[in-house]
Amino acid sequence: MDLDTLPSISTLKSEGLAQGWDFNGRSGHRLLPKTAGQAAQLLNWAQESGLRVAFHPQEAALLEEPLWLDHADLKQVRQYPVDDFIIEVETGMPFGQLAALLGKNWQAFPLTYPDELTLGDILAEDLPTLESGLRGYPRDYVLKTELATPDGQVTISGADV
Repeated sequence: MDLDTLPSISTLKSEGLAQGWDFNGRSGHRLLPKTAGQAAQLLNWAQESGLRVAFHPQEAALLEEPLWLDHADLKQVRQYPVDDFIIEVETGMPFGQLAALLGKNWQAFPLTYPDELTLGDILAEDLPTLESGLRGYPRDYVLKTELATPDGQVTISGADV
């Protein structure tokens, strides 16, 4: 996607980066990044186009022009050195998928969530659980983040430990 010439939503659709979307009778568009770089480009496109973007469909339905950045395709395991007890995953991964992956190696995330919640949802809200008082909150377990920003950049904070 070349942001020097601002693409239209139909261009984004033809590139597979957007599709029409309907939520309770409100029609809008879903932005579908496959990488953090694409997410940054799409956020920048929206900012340059003067459009507001929501990160959950319920929030998008409240916007005048519903536009939702759907991170469902961002669910890859980037690295998982099992013996180091560290896993690097993208935020679109459902918690159930993470739990199953860790379980194959007799490991577990110390907090439990419904299987369908994505890691992005959990971290964005810093959702507590019954175990939170004893074992901390989800963000306590994050060592490194990669963040797509509205200016089209991807920033990294933290490091592999």
